[in-house]
Amino acid sequence: MGIFRAVSGRARGFVAASLQNRVAADLDVQVRDLLDAAVVLWAQASWHSYNAGEDNCTVQLYRWCTEVIRRDARFSLLTLQFQWVKLTPEMLEGLADVATAKRPDLRIQVGGAGRALECKRLSVAGQWTRDYVRDGLARFVVGNYGQDEDVGFMIGFCQNGDLDVIVDKINDEVRLDTRLDATQVLETVTVGRDSSWSRSCHPRPAGRAICVEHLLVRQQL
Repeated sequence: MGIFRAVSGRARGFVAASLQNRVAADLDVQVRDLLDAAVVLWAQASWHSYNAGEDNCTVQLYRWCTEVIRRDARFSLLTLQFQWVKLTPEMLEGLADVATAKRPDLRIQVGGAGRALECKRLSVAGQWTRDYVRDGLARFVVGNYGQDEDVGFMIGFCQNGDLDVIVDKINDEVRLDTRLDATQVLETVTVGRDSSWSRSCHPRPAGRAICVEHLLVRQQL
C-alpha cells in the first residue's frame, strides 16, 4: 500500500505538472478569457464597489476573477494575487530594500509562468489618460513590470466617456511620452458591450520586447 501511495503521488505530480505546462503555454488566452468572464459578472452586479477609487475597483475585479475561477474548471489551475510584490534576488539576499519593490496591482499565474496586471481609472476629462500611460503602460516598457515576460496587461476602468475616444486620448499621451515611440500606439482588437481590447507592442531599452494587452471596462456608475 505504501508503494502504491508513493507511485500514485508521483503520477498525480506528473499530471499536475503536465497540465500546468499546457495552461502556461496558452496563458494569455486564459487571462483574457478570465477577465472577460469577470467583467460580465461585475456588470451583472451593477458595477458595485465601495467607491469609484482605483484600488476599490481593482478589488472588485479581483473578486469577480476569483469567482470565475471558483465556478469554471477551465481556470482551476490559475492563481490570482492582489497587489503582488516583485521581489528581486538582491532583496531576498538582504542586499536591497524591499520598500523599493515593484507592485503591480494584480498577478495571474500558473506554475512558474505569470502575467502582471496594472489597473488605472480613465476618463475623457482630466489627467487620467496621462496617468494611464506615464504611471502604467510605461512601467511595462521600461521593464519595471513583467521584466522577464513578453506580455503584460493594463486594465482601464472607464468612468466617463466613450471607449474609442478614451483610446484616442491614451494614444495622444503615448505620442507625448519620451520613453515611448510615437508609433507604438494602441490598436483596437475587439469591442464588446461593456469592454474593449486593444494591443500595443514595444521594444525595451534592455531585454525582450513586450506586447501589452489593454482591457478597457465601461463602468456604469
